[in-house]
Amino acid sequence: VSYGIATDKRQLKTMSDRAKSAVDDGVMSASASVTLADPEASKLIEQSRVKVIPFLDSDEAGPISAAVAALESADSATVSARKEELKRLLVPHSYLF
Repeated sequence: VSYGIATDKRQLKTMSDRAKSAVDDGVMSASASVTLADPEASKLIEQSRVKVIPFLDSDEAGPISAAVAALESADSATVSARKEELKRLLVPHSYLF
């Protein structure tokens, strides 16, 4: 369940708990250690980790997390394709950033 479609206080509480857990686990600050030479890739990773993943349930966040990991480990030959894949996955959640 994403933040924009929460219909009751229980859903908002669940999303808040996931975001707090992400902060406590260091997931949201981990992007600071990314040392990619591509600023656009770094921005996509940060948006994903800080503004999207904490507000999604695990089924929705899984593919985005996998795309973030793939982008972080991409070599110069595959960075462009990995960025496009992450952008595609973020489109339905663009209202979060």
